[in-house]
Amino acid sequence: MATLSTAEARDEVNKMDDLRSPLTNPRFQDRTECHITFLILFSILLVLRAPSPSFAEDRVTYVPEGASSAVTVLGNVDDYTGRRLTLRTKSGAVRFLPAESVQSIETIYDPLHLKGIEQFQSGDHKAAIESFRQAIPREPRDWVERELYSWILKCALREQDLTGAIEAFLRIVKNDPETRHWGLAPLIWVPQSVSEGLREAARPWLVSPHAPERLLGASLLLLEPVYGEPAERELDRLSRDTNIFITTYAKAQLWRLKLGARDVNDIVLANWKSQIDRMPRGLRGGPQYLLSRGFELNGDIRRAVAESLWIPFVYVENERVAARALSDSADLLRRSGMELESKRLFQELQLRYPWSSEARSTRGQLEGQ
Repeated sequence: MATLSTAEARDEVNKMDDLRSPLTNPRFQDRTECHITFLILFSILLVLRAPSPSFAEDRVTYVPEGASSAVTVLGNVDDYTGRRLTLRTKSGAVRFLPAESVQSIETIYDPLHLKGIEQFQSGDHKAAIESFRQAIPREPRDWVERELYSWILKCALREQDLTGAIEAFLRIVKNDPETRHWGLAPLIWVPQSVSEGLREAARPWLVSPHAPERLLGASLLLLEPVYGEPAERELDRLSRDTNIFITTYAKAQLWRLKLGARDVNDIVLANWKSQIDRMPRGLRGGPQYLLSRGFELNGDIRRAVAESLWIPFVYVENERVAARALSDSADLLRRSGMELESKRLFQELQLRYPWSSEARSTRGQLEGQ
């Protein structure tokens, strides 16, 4: 057997040390600690070098003027209003895209923003509102903040919380008067109750320096015995406003007076239809509902149903109006003896707008059939 010298024996022991568990090998521990320290420092460097969410590149898909297909561009969306989208590219160049050309935006959202959307889609509207409200102070981008208020507006409309809907809508139009969300404006189109407190709060709005407030106030007070006439005069003034959204809605809101007085005929309805056809598509839901009511008053039930069904299937922006229009259509068919067609529309109501009061009121009836 070979005999090892002291030095050779020491080397063998050191080799055996290297075979120990990494947890007990001091030299391995030293190397591991150095390696971990390096990884930590490297990770910190990556975090420091990584762009913050507000400066991360967004993906905007839009259809260029004269083109037949969409293209996608990268950059930071500085703003997105009802008029245009402002995109800053990596080189620092700024591009302006017409709002109507934009098809989609991919950007980074706060986790609370995404949580609120999930809650909205699951029907938990009150929880969604809370998530959106918590996300607002965390969001540095004005255009995304307006998106958050638009989600709150949608939730409030579903909950028939007119006060909350008005508050959210006014927040949106405050710095974007031509907002893409005018189709959600909480005006009175369908029969609904307005609390005395809200009617009282709306009275000073008739003389507000802000046209959207005057429009909302006039809509709320139009059929009031005392404030109805001032509201009518204000709507007449607003029908000549420079903002096309305000002008369009002010004119259509006055149709409610003719319906209330049962002062509609074929000529009036043809005029309303012509005006609706010239409106921006996103604004047509409410006026279209009044048109369908006009045909109903004239006794033309089939035409009333036909016009009403445009809302839940085409002019879908305002879900409250769409749900009521679908329910009214089903009810008109039922009263006309068209039970099968009526049942199909009530089933469609349950499918599309299960959260609505109209769906809740007919759910038991459908389940019993």
